Amino acid sequence: MAFLRNRAVNWVNLHSGIQSLAEGMGGVFVLVFLLRAGVSVPASLCAMALIFAARFAFRPAVLVAAKRFGLKPLVVGGTLAVAVRYPLLANVHGVDGTLLGYCLLVALGGTFYWTSYHAYFTLLGDTEHRGHQISAQVALSAVVGIVAPLCGAWALVHLGAGRAFGAVGVIQALAAVPLLATPNLQVPQTAPGAFRAALPGVGMFMADGWFDVNYMFVWQIGLFFALGQSLSAYGGAMALSALVAAVSGLLLGRHIDAGHGRQWSRRRCCCGRSASARRGSPSARTRSAPSPRACSAPRRWCRSTTSRRNRRARCASTSRPKVAGTSAAARAVSSPRC
Repeated sequence: MAFLRNRAVNWVNLHSGIQSLAEGMGGVFVLVFLLRAGVSVPASLCAMALIFAARFAFRPAVLVAAKRFGLKPLVVGGTLAVAVRYPLLANVHGVDGTLLGYCLLVALGGTFYWTSYHAYFTLLGDTEHRGHQISAQVALSAVVGIVAPLCGAWALVHLGAGRAFGAVGVIQALAAVPLLATPNLQVPQTAPGAFRAALPGVGMFMADGWFDVNYMFVWQIGLFFALGQSLSAYGGAMALSALVAAVSGLLLGRHIDAGHGRQWSRRRCCCGRSASARRGSPSARTRSAPSPRACSAPRRWCRSTTSRRNRRARCASTSRPKVAGTSAAARAVSSPRC
C-alpha cells in the first residue's frame, strides 16, 4: 500500500483519529446538550449562526499568523483551543454570557484549526494517492466514531456533563501529540494567482457547508426529539451512522483516485434528497432513521478535488510547488463543524 509510506500523513491521520474520538464523544452532543440545558431550538440555531458569522471576522488572522509562524503551530494551537470549549460547554445554562463565550471560543478555535488543518494536509499529502490517504483518514475516524458516541452518551448519563466534557477536552488536547512528529510548513509572503485558482474550491465548500448546515444540524435536533430526547438512544443512532460511514469510506477512496469523485458526489446528493424526503414523512421511525452514507462522500471528494486544484495552482504561480499554494488552501477551506 504505497499511500501508507508517507509518514507525515500517517501521523496527521492518527491525529485525526484522536480528534474524531473527542468529536464523537462530545461534539455530536453539543446541540442536544444545549437543548437539555434550557436553550430553545431557535436559540440553539442562532448560536450556530453566531459561530459561523464570527469565523468570517477571525479568518483573516489565520493567513497573517500562517505567514509568520507556519501551518503546524496553527494546527496545534487550534487543536488546544478546541479542547477548551468542552469544559466551557458544561457550564452553559440557558442563553447567558457563558453561551456567548462558548460561541466565540468555538469560532476562534475552529477557524484556526480547520483552515490551517486542510491546508496542512494538502501540502503533506501525495496527489497521486490523495483519495486513498483521505479514505484511510475518514475510515479510521469513522471506526472510532462507532464507539465514541456510545461512550459519550454513557458518560453524560452516568458521570454528568462536567466530568464527561472534561474528559473529552483532555482527549482533544492529546490529539496534538502526533503532530509533534510532523514538519512545519512555511507559507510564502505572496502567491500570485492563488486566489483565482482557489475559487472552484471555495464554491465546492460553500455548497458542502450549505448542505451540512441544513442537513446535519436540523437532522440532529429532529433525531433527538424523535428518539424521545434520550441521550442513550441518540448515541446509538450516531454510532450506527458512523458504522455505515466507515464501510463506505473504505470503498470511496479508490473511486476518487480513479477520477470518479464527481459521480459519487452526484450519488451523495441524490441520497441526501432521499433522506430529506424521508424526514418529512409522518412516520417517527422514518424521521429518526440516520442516513450516514449521504454524509460520507461529499467532504472527501471536496477535499480531494480542492487539494488537486491547489497543487496545480502552486505549480502555476511559483517555482516552489511545495509551499506556494498554502494561501489558496487557507483561503479556500474551512469546516462547518462546531
